[in-house]
Amino acid sequence: MAVQSAKWAFDPALEAWKFCLVTSLVDSAGRRKAYQLLLRAFELGAFPLSVEDVYLRSVDDEMSVDGNTSSEPVIYRTMSAAPSDAEARALQRAFEQTLSDLEQRSVPA
Repeated sequence: MAVQSAKWAFDPALEAWKFCLVTSLVDSAGRRKAYQLLLRAFELGAFPLSVEDVYLRSVDDEMSVDGNTSSEPVIYRTMSAAPSDAEARALQRAFEQTLSDLEQRSVPA
């Protein structure tokens, strides 16, 4: 999944830290499809997080869980620019292909 920026942010409503990922996948595929792909990735790998710990954001969204940018991130990484629409679609296809390849390898012959 191509991620343009990421940070840990505290969600005061849930009283929990959430991992926020800004990805063009939300824009190119839609939020629902992006979460479906993320769920597939979690089902295929051993991650120290659960899908409930992750918030996906569009490149146009504020980089926070609740719209409030005042909470300081623990870890923050960002790229200088989001990919073009064509690049975002190519990244989406590559991510979907990676997931399909992992699924095929995990099925016993």
